[in-house]
Amino acid sequence: MPEKGLNSAPLFISRPNNWWFSWRFSIWAVSVFLGMLFVWRIDTSAISNGVEAWRNRGDYLGLRPPLLTNSTQFHQHSLRPPNSTLPSQHFVSSNSTILLSTPNDNSSVVEQVVPTHNNNLSWISVDSDPNFTSNLLSQWLAPGGEPCRDSKTSEIAIQNLDSILQFYTGEVHELMIQALDGDGKPKCIGGDYFETDLSSQSWKSRPPIKDFSNGSYSIKLQVHPRFPGLYNLTIVLLFRRFEGLKLSPERFAVQKQLLNLSINFINFNSSSSPTIPQLHQCRRTDFARQIWSGRWTRHARNDNCRIDRDGRFRCLDGHHKCEKTWCYGSLAAIESNGWVYSAHCSFMVFSQLQAWNCLRNRWIFFWGDSNHVDSIRNMLNFVLGLPHIKSVPRRFDTNFTNPFNPSQSVRITSIFNGHYNDSLTTKAYTPYKTSPTGT
Repeated sequence: MPEKGLNSAPLFISRPNNWWFSWRFSIWAVSVFLGMLFVWRIDTSAISNGVEAWRNRGDYLGLRPPLLTNSTQFHQHSLRPPNSTLPSQHFVSSNSTILLSTPNDNSSVVEQVVPTHNNNLSWISVDSDPNFTSNLLSQWLAPGGEPCRDSKTSEIAIQNLDSILQFYTGEVHELMIQALDGDGKPKCIGGDYFETDLSSQSWKSRPPIKDFSNGSYSIKLQVHPRFPGLYNLTIVLLFRRFEGLKLSPERFAVQKQLLNLSINFINFNSSSSPTIPQLHQCRRTDFARQIWSGRWTRHARNDNCRIDRDGRFRCLDGHHKCEKTWCYGSLAAIESNGWVYSAHCSFMVFSQLQAWNCLRNRWIFFWGDSNHVDSIRNMLNFVLGLPHIKSVPRRFDTNFTNPFNPSQSVRITSIFNGHYNDSLTTKAYTPYKTSPTGT
């Protein structure tokens, strides 16, 4: 009798056809790659721009604007025609700050505007474009085909930048800027995004820039007669030709400083010097304005101020009041060491009593990102007197009561529409950690 055991039998394993499997995998890989190209819109120029943004080179040139005196209130310091050739050998370097002598320094020649003025000046304002979206799309989709359209902005030019600038306060001064490519040739198409800064020891503003869609831009400068002195004007190229509107725009960020210029703003010596209308306290109708143009001004300073144990920045005496027309209420309550913001109107700084009388039995709805979340927490802590609230959630609906008057309460509802990842809420601090040159 044969012994029981395992019967030997041939083992058959089904294997896929190697050729068919690799062919299907190739189709899948190509499909994924094409999908990535469609979604991310990666083209040759985008890749080269991304690589160049990482290199972060600083080969920038500039020219000084001629100072014209042919207007009364509005002074335009113009360039050559935008389409004219600007030989690069006539440029001077603007990578370092241009030092400025004061009017009493006879060792340097100071060029200044001597305008024929009137006494009816106005604040800089930026008008909204009723066709903003359609105009932006038409510029964005404008065809190339010419070197001046297809080249990338690398420099800016303002005529004769090598001399000292001196402007009068109160007047609106316009500088004309020409975008140049890497070879120093003028561009004939717009869309570049610049960041401007005009700063002194007691003034900070973002002068508005206008894009003429032909490679030329204008920037308007104005300083109130209350704040004469030495100022620093910087222009930084953030994005080239609408690249900041693309998906994942950080890939295309340039962040290169193209201009660092010192300007001396002085007051008129005559008794009939022009004046700018005083700012009024913001009213309900003021908030209907779509575009605001403002500035930070400093009215007090404590150089020995430090953040205290409570994390507060109490630099000024608690009774230090605002300088009227620039703000109303307690300047110390802002905890900014004397800085305050104003625009076409100035703001009221509410005390705790005034704030509760205003908000009692009201319902406030917030819709915003992490900045709004911080603003709500700060309002509860610093304005409404609820310091025990260390943080607020991204989404909440809560009633808060006046700790000194239980009959007063306010309902706050907050809906968050920022980044979904809680760990990325600190990305808003990135600009404060990076210099204008991206280092």
